[in-house]
Amino acid sequence: MGPSERRDPADGHPRRPVHFVAAVVPGAVAVWEPDRAPERYADGEGHQVVELFARLRDLGLPVTIGPHPPRGALLVMSADHLVSWLGHPRRREQAHTARLALTGHRLVVVLGDHPHPGRLPAFAGTRVAPTPTAARQDPRAVWIPLLPQRALVPRDPDRRGTVRTLAMKAHTDNVPPEYRDPDFARRLAALGVELRIDDAVAAWPDFSTVDAVLCVARPQLRWDAGPSLPRKPPTKLVNAWAAGCVPLIAPQTGYLDLAQPDVDAVVVESPAAVLAQVERLLGDPAAMTRIEAGVAARRTEFARDAVTDRWIDFLWAPDRGRCDRAAAARCLLGATTDALRHRLRRPPG
Repeated sequence: MGPSERRDPADGHPRRPVHFVAAVVPGAVAVWEPDRAPERYADGEGHQVVELFARLRDLGLPVTIGPHPPRGALLVMSADHLVSWLGHPRRREQAHTARLALTGHRLVVVLGDHPHPGRLPAFAGTRVAPTPTAARQDPRAVWIPLLPQRALVPRDPDRRGTVRTLAMKAHTDNVPPEYRDPDFARRLAALGVELRIDDAVAAWPDFSTVDAVLCVARPQLRWDAGPSLPRKPPTKLVNAWAAGCVPLIAPQTGYLDLAQPDVDAVVVESPAAVLAQVERLLGDPAAMTRIEAGVAARRTEFARDAVTDRWIDFLWAPDRGRCDRAAAARCLLGATTDALRHRLRRPPG
């Protein structure tokens, strides 16, 4: 369905402008086509903020991007814009955002997998949490899935009914070492299954010859508390469903929040469990058919247009992103005081 055939997404909502704040050159993003150049803006901010801007721009909605928002716009930014991954406040950006809040702008902060959401400034309006569980734990947060893989090439439907290729699509440092063990690949090969680890961004969109997707992540010991990885968005699972592939999911919060085990996904806790489940699916066509039917239902739910519509309804909802102006004033006063102290401490000359 093309944009011209879809409902007017702003029906019933004021046509308030929405402005995306990101460290990009506005002119370059204005002409960027995500499905023609998917390797660009492939980091967290690119996925959470820049691509969302481009998708809404292509629908003709009142969106802008760059350092200068139009009057009254709702601001959308990643958590990293306000707090570094080391947990340090980005004081200049926080002060600038506080000024905008005091002049009537509202604010939505997309958390993604940021490790320090608790260090966001108190005035920050609505947060988009990485998982439904995280949203339930924060009264100011909601959960909306991030967009599925841009330029996605879905699984060839002629491959349905069996598993010939098991793929993992992730940056190298996110692949758990046990899944890189050559013995794991050899044991899959003995079952007639190829293991493909796509750790190059350019290979991420193509699922055409992928039957099952391994949805696991390597814990970042500095940031992740426990094996459930509660701050990780379920991106790999959403991509697997959108591509029509069977997801083999680790028991992580984001995955278990969404998946129905043995209906639209298979839970695995180790390479040995992966081997056992793949062997089961190969030997049980009824189970494979049942899970593929479940995947087909979730594919519709998490298709790009469906996810985009959820973001539209969220961003143009009345009163979205309301900021605490008193907290914004305190933030701005603190930033001004810190700047004055720094200037006074500086040696003359």
